[in-house]
Amino acid sequence: MSVMFSRPRRLNATLDMAPLIDVVFQLLIFFMLSSSFITPNLPLVLPTVDVSVDPSEQAPTVVSVDEEKRIYINQSEVRMGKFEATLAEHLRDSEDKSIQFRMHEERPYREFVGLMNLARKAGATQLNIVYRDRKGGSKRDD
Repeated sequence: MSVMFSRPRRLNATLDMAPLIDVVFQLLIFFMLSSSFITPNLPLVLPTVDVSVDPSEQAPTVVSVDEEKRIYINQSEVRMGKFEATLAEHLRDSEDKSIQFRMHEERPYREFVGLMNLARKAGATQLNIVYRDRKGGSKRDD
């Protein structure tokens, strides 16, 4: 009579490599993308040039309304009835169709919205609101 002893099975001690490869691949992509946006910091001596004001660059068009409801386009006072036509003429001569609005804080909001509407009709493509920061500095809101 023979006795059969069974050998204990060896445990398979291998790691599944698929998740590890996925993580390494994602890290590789992250570092490749982030390194492409870093500008090289090479020790270069760059040439200098005299920078003069380009005559094609114009000062932005500023529409201002003071506390007495007087309307100004840049420095020129304009009557409300001629605002749209005057602004359209000014924008026609300008490459930049953006306008910066400055209005006294006591003026009603409806006046501001009305002027913005007239500015759009006159051909303005971008309207910016200039306001004063509580610390006293001037800001611009696009």
